[in-house]
Amino acid sequence: DISDIGDGKGIVRVDTQSDNMNSLNSQDLATNVAELCQQGRGEAALELVRTDLRNVSQPQCTDIMVAFAEAGRSDCAQAALLHMQTLCVETGAELDANTFNALMLAYARDAATATDDGLDQAFGVLELMLRAQIDPDITTYNRLMEACSAAADAVDPFSKGLLVLDAMKEGKRVLADVETFNTMLEACGKRGWSTSTGDGLRVGAQVLETMAKEGVAPTVDTFNILMYGCAWAAGAGDGWLGVEQGLGFLRQMADTEIMPDVISFNNLIAACAQAAGAADGPLARDQAFKLLRIMQEVKLEPDQGTCDTLIATCAKTAAAGDKLGVTYGVKVLDLVHEWNLSPDPSMYNALLARCLHVAQTSGPGYPSGWNGVRWMANLLALMAAFDVDATEAIRTIYDTMSSLCAQRSLELAGAAATAHTSEDLPHLSGHVADSMCFATASAVLDDSGGADDEQEELLGGGGG
Repeated sequence: DISDIGDGKGIVRVDTQSDNMNSLNSQDLATNVAELCQQGRGEAALELVRTDLRNVSQPQCTDIMVAFAEAGRSDCAQAALLHMQTLCVETGAELDANTFNALMLAYARDAATATDDGLDQAFGVLELMLRAQIDPDITTYNRLMEACSAAADAVDPFSKGLLVLDAMKEGKRVLADVETFNTMLEACGKRGWSTSTGDGLRVGAQVLETMAKEGVAPTVDTFNILMYGCAWAAGAGDGWLGVEQGLGFLRQMADTEIMPDVISFNNLIAACAQAAGAADGPLARDQAFKLLRIMQEVKLEPDQGTCDTLIATCAKTAAAGDKLGVTYGVKVLDLVHEWNLSPDPSMYNALLARCLHVAQTSGPGYPSGWNGVRWMANLLALMAAFDVDATEAIRTIYDTMSSLCAQRSLELAGAAATAHTSEDLPHLSGHVADSMCFATASAVLDDSGGADDEQEELLGGGGG
């Protein structure tokens, strides 16, 4: 019903005297309307439609409606449609579904109609189409589902989504497609994915069940939405439960022979990162590296997202007290360098800070397997490769760790020199070798990727 728009008569009043309407160029009407909408002058654009639109031609009317939709002006779009319908009566012309679909898009994009009442108006477009004897198509319903998503804070998106599916079965039946359900999933997630906020993952499982009943097969994009939800939930209180749910979706993908992509794994590793800051940190850290290994086995190339989520996992689990967090973290930096990527500054700084803390508070033999000084030397070489002057904080950490590494090297060398018993010598020989390693720290990066055997053990979950 357009009677509630503008002044109650379907008309938006404008003062055209304040707008230099004569300055418009000679481009077509739809382009001029779009330019005015981009300038935030929706009312002036509507007045231009009323004064200059003399025939209802496609795609001109659709382009005009899309311009209002992209500006988020459903009121102007509705009033423009009224003018177009009036011209149809006068000229005997007809509008098509595309014009009404653009109006539906306007409701999806207009923040002012992201309410229960606004959504009712969007559903009302279906009635307008039926009165005009125009059959809604799949685009109509998918944009109506977008409107449900936009209003998710004010309505129950799942129940509203079911109403859309019911409407598709009325009149000329339109079959839902995967985009319909993916939009429904995103709508459900807007209220939150965790058990305490929105319960989107539980509702998402219901959407999957509905898809199966409707005979619509999910795609990798469907599961990526859900796996994003798992990461969201893990960071909003669900912790390891979010990771477990994500692994469950990964198994569903395997059962239905849907190949995950890099986004799938990045979302799951992000869930591990979100869970890593709690008591399940070591468990989440191990799982993140198992996922990395699976990625490599199925020939998926890690990208920047993989890099950032792995570093975040190590930084968070180290901050929560996981002693192996920094060991894994340095190995991740080794891999990031190998992949020719750059670490995210925020998580990189957090990881480096934890590494420095461990170096300052642990004995020269820690972390085990990297033999103290050698571990610091490898990290210093990596920092140099990533640019130690990227931030002031990184430079400070680098300088402090360099001094500490040199001090530890001298201490170990001195201890070896004063050792008198044969029992002491084997114990100290490894530390002396470490001091020599510090002198050639840059060679660590050139040594076939930096200890390939240790990397293989780390990625295999052997504990680093």
